[in-house]
Amino acid sequence: MDATEQLQVAIKNNKDWQNFNRPWRTLKVLEVRKEPQGYVKAELVVQEEHTNSVQQLHGAMMCLLVDIAGLLTLTEGKETKVTPPVASIEMNTSCIRAVNIGETIVIEGRCLKDGANLGFTNVDIYRKHDGKLVASGRHTLMKFRL
Repeated sequence: MDATEQLQVAIKNNKDWQNFNRPWRTLKVLEVRKEPQGYVKAELVVQEEHTNSVQQLHGAMMCLLVDIAGLLTLTEGKETKVTPPVASIEMNTSCIRAVNIGETIVIEGRCLKDGANLGFTNVDIYRKHDGKLVASGRHTLMKFRL
């Protein structure tokens, strides 16, 4: 089983996703690569639980997807199965375009640099039906030494 399949199975089998981790349950991972830098591509069908008061994808949800995809570019597809604990130390997201319930979005995350203590990532979110950019973000994570 390749890294993409392993991640999809892990997401599907985890019944404990709660609170802000709930979107993991509906995330469909399409591709995970580790070379030359980490890369992840996923899809999400926007559901009511992902929306704001006007039934469009909530900006906080876009930020959460930048967080998730950024993390995955650093931790998935690596040779080792052990992932060091990490913490977000800086994240910014530009919310560019609305997405309605039922639309599918594509999330693409890339590792810009995976250093010994810090990881730097970039994430773009597109509407699947027209390829238009919905949100773009950068995420910096600190790795804890155990």
